[in-house]
Formats: sequence, C-alpha cells, structure tokens
Amino acid sequence: MVLSGDYLTSRGIGIGSVKEEIILAYGEPTLVDYDLLIYSLDNRQDSAQLVFVLDLSTETALSYYYFQNTQV
Repeated sequence: MVLSGDYLTSRGIGIGSVKEEIILAYGEPTLVDYDLLIYSLDNRQDSAQLVFVLDLSTETALSYYYFQNTQV
C-alpha cells in the first residue's frame, strides 16, 4: 500500500491525484465501491487489482495498492 506522495504509478498517478486524473490515466474503473476505484487488470475474476482509495470530500487519492485476487 502506498501512503506517501513519493511514489507514482507507471501512468503518473500518486497520492493527491484527483479522481479525474485517475480516470484519464486508467479509464473507467471496473468497480466503484464507496471510496474505492477498483481496476481489474485483465477483466478475469482472479486477475490482479489496482485500487485507489479516495477522500470523498476532495476526490483525491489518499492511498493506492495492488493485489492478486486468489479467492475465486
């Protein structure tokens, strides 16, 4: 999980990026769940996921993380 602004994704997104910037870089998310923008990297149920956690009042990224879904 990335919690500081020192690290960017390969598409230039990091802590403090706004929702519009994330969508411009990654497209529409596979799933939006409350404050999460969830991107399935290859649209399979067991695919890797990239998740951005947003501050809902400012629509900025508070953190982001990547994980491999192994619970199918």
